[in-house]
Amino acid sequence: MAGADLLVLPSYREGFGLVVVEAAGCGLPTLAYEIDGVVDAVESNATGVLVPLRDVDALTRQMEFMAGHSDYVKRLGLTARQRVVEKFTATAVGNAWLSFYNQFI
Repeated sequence: MAGADLLVLPSYREGFGLVVVEAAGCGLPTLAYEIDGVVDAVESNATGVLVPLRDVDALTRQMEFMAGHSDYVKRLGLTARQRVVEKFTATAVGNAWLSFYNQFI
């Protein structure tokens, strides 16, 4: 991923989309279909771009657009990286679990 500018994930089904979080950790935004799991990992137009499921034309148009707008892609990637640090590091996830369990104690 270190040599990439963008993760394109044309999957029709994902459990959570951990590859999206891994890419974001490397500063890469994601272009993907709006599917369960991925919608939890990508904030459309903030950390990547989501297009309607099975809309190959929309996916193609976004790939072409992003190929010609590197500043936009870089900005999405920076936001994606920031979101991973805030929400998906071991510390962030551990704190979220602690907060959850503390509701019941």
